[in-house]
Amino acid sequence: MKKLFFIKRAHLNMTKSNSLFLISFTYICVITMSACSSTSKLDVIKSGDSVAFVTTSDTDKNLPLNISNKGITEDATTGGLAGAGVGAATGLLCGPLFFMCSPFLALTGAVGGGGLGAVVGGVTGLSTEDEANLTSKTTIFINHNEPQKTLLNEVKKQASKSFTVVDAPNNNQVSIQIQTLEFHSFSDGRIALYVEVGVIVNYLEKDRQQNKTKTYQYQGPPEFVDTWLEQDDIFYQQRFNDAYRTITDQIIRTL
Repeated sequence: MKKLFFIKRAHLNMTKSNSLFLISFTYICVITMSACSSTSKLDVIKSGDSVAFVTTSDTDKNLPLNISNKGITEDATTGGLAGAGVGAATGLLCGPLFFMCSPFLALTGAVGGGGLGAVVGGVTGLSTEDEANLTSKTTIFINHNEPQKTLLNEVKKQASKSFTVVDAPNNNQVSIQIQTLEFHSFSDGRIALYVEVGVIVNYLEKDRQQNKTKTYQYQGPPEFVDTWLEQDDIFYQQRFNDAYRTITDQIIRTL
């Protein structure tokens, strides 16, 4: 009996250890994959150049605020990444090129993980009442806080460290527009603020006016809907400011 007890205990400890390893490995995989998707540069405006930044701030009240289930899709994707991490981890014995020598294991893990994510993501925790209240409260905040103008001011402030910010019109002119503002609903009832910004860069090249476009996305950390419904404008302003600063950093670094 003692021998059987120790065997069971050893198996339990090994299972816990394996679980912790797989969870840690999954996060490493996700972080690594995210780091690989670097933001491409437009490379049309040089440091120190004169640049005008503009936006159409009178569209704030027409910003479409949506609540989508895109977070549930991410649940499935995360499950897939976790599964791929588990499958690939099994192939570590193959050496440093384990992703190449164990594609079957990685693929099998991804299918299993994706299936789990899809199952978890099959249920949304947002009620119709929560959606209505969240939409109403956030719309009021948007209408009183001018997101377009606030984002533009943040861009100008950060841009002044690398460029000479001037008034429009100018040969170098960057138009910034919030295109999408929504909440992504996750399977466990949490939601994440999502902001998508379109940028049009007009610049002079060889005496000809050219333009390039680019889209920037931000998704904040998921938080339970009750938190958003219970908090005041200060909480909302902090979450939106995080979005403005993150997107601004992306814009400035890629001009």
